[in-house]
Amino acid sequence: MSDAKYVIDTCSLTKMRHTYPKDVFPTAWTKLTELSEAGIVISAEDVLEELSAFDDEILEWAQGQSEFFYPLNSSVQKAAIDILRQHPGLLDLKKNKSSGDPFIIATALCNDCLIVTEEKLSNSPIRPKIPNVGRAVGVECITIVEVFRREGLRV
Repeated sequence: MSDAKYVIDTCSLTKMRHTYPKDVFPTAWTKLTELSEAGIVISAEDVLEELSAFDDEILEWAQGQSEFFYPLNSSVQKAAIDILRQHPGLLDLKKNKSSGDPFIIATALCNDCLIVTEEKLSNSPIRPKIPNVGRAVGVECITIVEVFRREGLRV
């Protein structure tokens, strides 16, 4: 079993860029890097694909985290298929974007982790969000600020 505690979604990483710019909050970035290097915070490899749409500091940071992005092994793929069978509205095939959400949830399930996302619960049973599906499958969702709080970051 890994030391991972958290699986982070793309939106939490992009929040780092917008809300905690590296030049103003270097301590937050140092802490995220430490948690990544210790294997405490991980992500699904689809998140790297989503981040490649941005050519900025978060992509540069992500590309430097060699062990951060977990591969979509057969266990994760099977879990993602099960999630999509139960929650087909999690994917919006009309939008031209990566479909990493089921893999975030599946990676969390397979590694007994919490999900880190900035998404809020959806009011639509047709278009659930990560927190809706996380709740349904028994995985807690928290924000990046809550990770920092739990891991003792003080700036």
